[in-house]
Amino acid sequence: MFLFLVKNLKKETSRLHNELLQHKMNTAELKRKVAALEAKLQASEEENTLLRNLNEIFRDENDKLLSENESLKKETAKFQKFRIPSSILTRPENTIGRKRSKSCPVSTEAEGTDEQNAVKARVNFLSMYKLLTLTDRTLTFCLFYLDRNEAPIKRSNSERVPIRL
Repeated sequence: MFLFLVKNLKKETSRLHNELLQHKMNTAELKRKVAALEAKLQASEEENTLLRNLNEIFRDENDKLLSENESLKKETAKFQKFRIPSSILTRPENTIGRKRSKSCPVSTEAEGTDEQNAVKARVNFLSMYKLLTLTDRTLTFCLFYLDRNEAPIKRSNSERVPIRL
């Protein structure tokens, strides 16, 4: 009987030993999974911080662009009275030899040429003004964007290379 009890104790000890090993393996696996999840959490916290910074930058930029858009709408409304017919803009050769209608008083050829030259000069001036304004705004935005985005990248990791546009 004593031998039977010893055998049962040995079996029980072996079973408990196997359970302990299984428990240790499960614990090690869970620790590995926890470490992986903590690494993912850290990475997503860094990404969220970067996204918050970019959101703040672009929210400010969006507000500025909206106010600029409103001022441009007002400016456009001011220039609407200088609207030039599309026939003059697209085909100036058709307007030079055009016959006047009966409702228009007859004028000399020199007078018609002066009017057309004045209209062309206004068109050229407005076109150049709009092009220069657009170029200036684009360059200002690019410089502002680069200036604002290089600082967070340099602060967060000095080994990272700034994004080139």
